[in-house]
Amino acid sequence: FHGDCVNAKPMRLKPALKTPVTIFADVNKNSDCSSHYMVISPYPGYTWSWETQSDAIKFAWNCNEKYIYGKTHKQDSKVKCANKGMYKMEVSVEDGLLTFKDGQCAALTMRNPYPANQTFYVYIGADQDEQNTPSSEFSGFSVEAPEEPPKLDNVTIMYDNFDFHDN
Repeated sequence: FHGDCVNAKPMRLKPALKTPVTIFADVNKNSDCSSHYMVISPYPGYTWSWETQSDAIKFAWNCNEKYIYGKTHKQDSKVKCANKGMYKMEVSVEDGLLTFKDGQCAALTMRNPYPANQTFYVYIGADQDEQNTPSSEFSGFSVEAPEEPPKLDNVTIMYDNFDFHDN
């Protein structure tokens, strides 16, 4: 990723997910403003902004600070996280709790504002504010969630009325 990503539509995982889920990404923070991000939103047409947005929760670096941008400014949290190098982003989306870890800086948490049955989409992207610097890179991305049981049609699989008669 290179350049300004404001008002861009970031890459999106095609299927909608629901809690619990953990999202992993390997990123190379190779300059001061390698600003990688992950977003969860119930909307399939999300557009990136550095501002707090009521339709999304964002897990991001904004230059040398790591953030969770909530749906309101009161929910935002941040920590200084300026080291350059490889990071292992891990975002856990659980019923009632969101956690953002990276293996180097302090973890950030916030209350999950979405109900447990709310489906959401996962977006990834990056912003690179500095000219003549390497692109912000993702070298890996994965999502882990419990396996869903198979969906059965509303049919009778087995029936027995247990009507035993001795004749």
